[in-house]
Amino acid sequence: MTAPARKETISSRVLADLRTAILRADLAPGAKINLDQLRERFQTSISPLREALARLTADGLVLFE
Repeated sequence: MTAPARKETISSRVLADLRTAILRADLAPGAKINLDQLRERFQTSISPLREALARLTADGLVLFE
């Protein structure tokens, strides 16, 4: 028996898209992240974006200052 498929959440989609953008250097290393620009770029509200950024911070891909 296989496990049921997980429903993709908005924050998991944003997380995957942001991770890809960082690893491809679409977001310049060391650059400040503008939440409003990312909100528009990823067509999402601020809450899923903040959750995704928190996960990326935990992974060491984003530095919170």
